[in-house]
Amino acid sequence: MPRQLESDAVLVIDGTERAVHARVSIFDDGTPKTWFGSLTADDPGLERELLNARAAVLRMPDGKEGFIRASDGPSRKRGEVAFTGSGQPPT
Repeated sequence: MPRQLESDAVLVIDGTERAVHARVSIFDDGTPKTWFGSLTADDPGLERELLNARAAVLRMPDGKEGFIRASDGPSRKRGEVAFTGSGQPPT
């Protein structure tokens, strides 16, 4: 069963910060951990920017960070941008 996080966060795309709301699922049953989720923001260009990003980091309110990239996510809703994390999750 995955751990679920939901929080306001900061997405840093190629050095530019933007406020987002993040939903993150973390699976602890393997090494390395797998994690993915979705982001929502007031910025309608977020998906395009994340798709074209050289580097994207999701920063949680406690300062912990994890690298992400855009992906096709399950049951994606309008305005959501799906992502897949790499490396350690920001927990």
